Amino acid sequence: RLEGLDQHVADLRRRSEEQDAISKGKLPPDQTLAYTARVQELEQKRRELLQRQLGVGEELQRVAASNGTLLQHRHGGTPRGVRDDARQDMVNRLQREEAAAMARLSALKGGEGVAGAEQAHSRAMEALGMREEEMRNGEAAATAAAAEDER
Repeated sequence: RLEGLDQHVADLRRRSEEQDAISKGKLPPDQTLAYTARVQELEQKRRELLQRQLGVGEELQRVAASNGTLLQHRHGGTPRGVRDDARQDMVNRLQREEAAAMARLSALKGGEGVAGAEQAHSRAMEALGMREEEMRNGEAAATAAAAEDER
């Protein structure tokens, strides 16, 4: 009986120590070993994924360098001349619109030449609308031609 009580007390003491260790953030030795093994396994997997990702990145960079597209956008970039022409067209269009809007505004403020300014402004806006429609139609035609070529 005394041995049973001694064993029971020893078991309670051991459980108490385990509970204290767990509450302090420490795990029992067998769980600690399993935990460290799992952490090492996850770290190894992370390293392998990182190596694979770096390998894919290097491969993409090598292909881009061989294609000559390394320093350009993925679609190949817009040529500088086209970009500059488009920018100049936009600046010219904005200046024309501003001049028409200022003439309209001054006519509205002064009360003189309102009809002429309104007509100039509406012409500028119609021209803008027609240009945008032409661009849309051109894009639609290009898309239709590309679809026709694929057939």
